[in-house]
Amino acid sequence: MIELAQHIETLLLENDCVIVPGFGGFVAHYSPATRVKEENIFLPPTRTIGFNPQLKLNDGVLVQSYMSAYDTSFADANRIVEKEVNEFIGLLHEEGKAHLDNIGEIHYNIY
Repeated sequence: MIELAQHIETLLLENDCVIVPGFGGFVAHYSPATRVKEENIFLPPTRTIGFNPQLKLNDGVLVQSYMSAYDTSFADANRIVEKEVNEFIGLLHEEGKAHLDNIGEIHYNIY
């Protein structure tokens, strides 16, 4: 699961959306720099990461990241991703939440 988080983090540095097949998509939202006149300060631009559970279709970006890391075929990399995603989902079901280093925490809820 640590490796999954590292791939997502790296891909989010270059992409505004990273889809985890069968799980959902991490989406970066940009906010421009702002000026607070009353305090005479500028706030830097920010990027926050949201999660969209409806983005489940495999776009191949995450799998390609694994292909590069393992120097393997698409099919083999896809199997590795599926295995790690299933472990991650299992952890979410078991503990109700999971932490992804440098990304944030995902909570399992039913709505």
